[in-house]
Amino acid sequence: MPNNNLLILDFCNTCVDFETADEFVFFVMREKKEEKKLLKAQKKVKFFNRTRISRIYYWLTKKSLSKKIYANLLKGYNEMEINHLGKLYYEEKLKPHFISPTFNILNSYQRSGYMVCLLSGAYLNYLQYFAKDYDIDIVIPTILGVKNGHMSGKISEDRMGERKVKALLETVKLSHFQNIVCVSDGKSDIPVFKLAQKQIVIAKSHRDWLDQLDNPEEIIYEPKK
Repeated sequence: MPNNNLLILDFCNTCVDFETADEFVFFVMREKKEEKKLLKAQKKVKFFNRTRISRIYYWLTKKSLSKKIYANLLKGYNEMEINHLGKLYYEEKLKPHFISPTFNILNSYQRSGYMVCLLSGAYLNYLQYFAKDYDIDIVIPTILGVKNGHMSGKISEDRMGERKVKALLETVKLSHFQNIVCVSDGKSDIPVFKLAQKQIVIAKSHRDWLDQLDNPEEIIYEPKK
């Protein structure tokens, strides 16, 4: 019997209680003892934020300038080493920050036979380990560029905003599913929420944009200290 139910799951601030992409780069740079290079990039980002250059860049490209700057710090590193550090990051930094209500939802829908699609702006280098541990069927992550086995310093496939919807529609035939549920935290995912019959919003506090969704359920959780 074909599976005709789909759960679309976000990751940052949905499965874990923080934004993970930039923090992964920070983790790698600290592990590589490259704190000076990291500090220089952080100062550049602060300057761009203060002068509104970052806001203008996002307005023109719908992409994060800080994410681009930090991703460039990984240029030249061996891909296998970055994946190894991704596993370390997952074990040491992500697991302690899992959001329990989200995993209750995930387990419940998996037991009900739902296929799970992880759709996220987070990087594959660590999401792959989460997906393996939790039997995720489809992973649509942000992909860091690789050239000849080494990191290119570029983001080759960015899954944010409307690009999430585009990637999802290119990967999954939604018309094959009778029931679609979306679990996420942010207003930026409203285009994804609108593809689902049921929308579950994970939040630290009440969201004032829920009236833009057709069938929302809000779950408030207590962040870990």
